[in-house]
Amino acid sequence: MIGLSLKKWIYLLFQNKFRIYILYMPKAIIVTALILLLSPLVIYEKLRFSKKIKNTKITKSPIFIIGHWRTGTTFLHSLMTQDDRLDYLTLAEIAFPNIILGSSKLIHSILKPFIPKRRKTDNVPMSTRMPHEHEYGLMHLTLLSPYTGPFFPRNINHYLKYTSFKDATEQEREEWKNALVYLLRKKTYQNGGKQLVLKSPFDTARIEIILETFPNAKFIHIYRNPYEVFFSTLRMHNTNKKFYLLQKPRFDIKEFILKFFLMLYDNFLNDLHLIPEGNIVEVKYENLAKDPIKELSKIYNTLSLNNFPYLNNKIHSYLDSISKHKVHKYNIPLADREMIYLCWHEMIDRWNYEKIQKAKQVQATLTTKTD
Repeated sequence: MIGLSLKKWIYLLFQNKFRIYILYMPKAIIVTALILLLSPLVIYEKLRFSKKIKNTKITKSPIFIIGHWRTGTTFLHSLMTQDDRLDYLTLAEIAFPNIILGSSKLIHSILKPFIPKRRKTDNVPMSTRMPHEHEYGLMHLTLLSPYTGPFFPRNINHYLKYTSFKDATEQEREEWKNALVYLLRKKTYQNGGKQLVLKSPFDTARIEIILETFPNAKFIHIYRNPYEVFFSTLRMHNTNKKFYLLQKPRFDIKEFILKFFLMLYDNFLNDLHLIPEGNIVEVKYENLAKDPIKELSKIYNTLSLNNFPYLNNKIHSYLDSISKHKVHKYNIPLADREMIYLCWHEMIDRWNYEKIQKAKQVQATLTTKTD
């Protein structure tokens, strides 16, 4: 939250009627103090760079990596960004999108002591300069993001409409589109015009609004065994919730995961036909993990990114650097598989994963505990 402007932070508090759980009040006070300290830098950036950002042209349409959380989007993003002809938004930049041009070194210095060496969810190496989801940057610029919901979970349904923007107002849609262009212009100005490769699971449901903004946008959709995705997502939420809550949640996280997956892919399937031929490629995570070079070559050929052999040595070096990383394994009981298949059978069948023929009418409640 400290990447918000003071105006947006005050608006967010008013929007949620200042209903902060008393145990989380110190967190809100610290956030307010840090936002106040950074406010002069926000003003400085606007005064110095507004005209330059406005005059910057995005001549190369962005590449959007889409797919549900825990499907390998981070792995694919890291592989793609080994190509130094492409660029990306870093963790520090999406945390402080209002000051990435005038205070770049400062924000990396501020964040560095607070970033763990490895991500707690899956032990992936972390740094302030690692590729990260641009969604966080858009949340800071607009608050029009489902990522705003976990801070105030009692109002989470209000923020869920920003998953696809189908139910958002025209004013909200325009604000989001303008913020996306603004953020990418900033990065384009900074990198001298390189094509950007972006990652956000929410964009899986936003094909329509993305194409309104970038008609020639390219998409890489990655999918993974949904049974593992469910439990990996549950593990992610249980690990991360302590970092962002300002209220006590009142909904069942397991039921939320099941319903959100359906919402995400209902929108994806409805809008898939809007993408021009040759501008989307689908990748199975298991294939990517087994043979990254083959799958990346397919991506480059399908999207006409050209000259993939240029990347071979870089990719091999990166893969060597993460060779000791182990993917978490899940032992999923049949009852849970039945429940997941009952809810997600359309996508499970589409992707040819295990079909549970005798799925019972079970409630959307799990008994399995994740570690």
